[in-house]
Amino acid sequence: MLIHSNQNSKYKLLKKLKQKKYRISENKIILEGYRIINHAITIGKQPNFIVYREDFNDRLRNSNSDIVLNKALFNMITDTVNSQGVIAVFDMNIVGKDNPCSTDIVVINAVQDPGNLGTIIRTCDAFGFDRIMLTKGTVDPYSDKVLRSSMSSIFNVNMIIGIKSLDAINYLKREGFDICVTTPSASLVLDHFKKNKRSALVFGSEANGVEKCFFEVSDTKLKIEMPGNQESLNVASAVAIVLHKLKWLGVNLNINKILNEYNLEHNLKNISSINIDTFSGFLGIKFKDELDKEHIIELKNVDNYQIIDTSIYNKMNEFDLREKNVNFLDDLGAKFEFFELGEGGEVLSRKSSTPNFIVDTDSRSILADAEKIKINGKSYKLR
Repeated sequence: MLIHSNQNSKYKLLKKLKQKKYRISENKIILEGYRIINHAITIGKQPNFIVYREDFNDRLRNSNSDIVLNKALFNMITDTVNSQGVIAVFDMNIVGKDNPCSTDIVVINAVQDPGNLGTIIRTCDAFGFDRIMLTKGTVDPYSDKVLRSSMSSIFNVNMIIGIKSLDAINYLKREGFDICVTTPSASLVLDHFKKNKRSALVFGSEANGVEKCFFEVSDTKLKIEMPGNQESLNVASAVAIVLHKLKWLGVNLNINKILNEYNLEHNLKNISSINIDTFSGFLGIKFKDELDKEHIIELKNVDNYQIIDTSIYNKMNEFDLREKNVNFLDDLGAKFEFFELGEGGEVLSRKSSTPNFIVDTDSRSILADAEKIKINGKSYKLR
């Protein structure tokens, strides 16, 4: 049905949501444009309702809650030049500052450029940093320009918004975060940073940097080494460099620990030709022992450093699952992969990209695409 009246309840809600205070009170946001709305729906986010301009014919879904506006009304709620003619209302992704956080957190301190913030949100999503804290003075993450530049990454991160800097510091200290700031005056280069605990990575604007209060309480001061002629970077560029480095830093720092554990378990004395790379679609460590036999250790989960040893299995019908990989009494639906290995330990084929072990805590039975499984040396038959 084509709507001509500005008294329509959904039209009136759209007009209200153009203002920040109503977005917060209603816990809703507006997305505009076919691509971003379609992507949000594709990743499982369902809009409250979709609004089409009367000349827009490519419907994104069939729903009685969606409406069609005449051109005059539609133009009153769009800020986009040459709008595509489609707008959708979604629920926000906001968390409280008191919600527990078990991962690293990215703190954005008074960054006011919407394009920069949108790029930062997209970067956090790309590198798996799903908790962002925005201090007071930072641009509204749900404004039109931020949403357009972040694409649908806004749905993949959890944000604490509008928190005062001192409150943010108190929260981070109370929760045991290592507060890290980037500054050209730091003596510690990012490449030499040893990450031992959860980090709160604080970034300020290019013009002003992080606030003095963050700088004074920081546990770690880092600088990005720049051999060229520039003295500073755009904040979105700095965030991308730091997050990319830190995402894989933990793997590099734990290689020795992982190899030592592996060597003790398999009684290996000397290793050589260590490579950290992607093997047949998974991240792993490949190395040779004193007999020049090749071994592969899969880094199944970068954050938790879970290891699945693929090199000691010559057949695909038996799998040895250790408690260090998964607590089979508690971890329901853990996902693993099977690999067929050659004589030298090389991966010959991949049986399935996501075969599921489904753990039944009552019977301790495990269902999988295999004939039997070993847990801590004890064999279990599979149904």
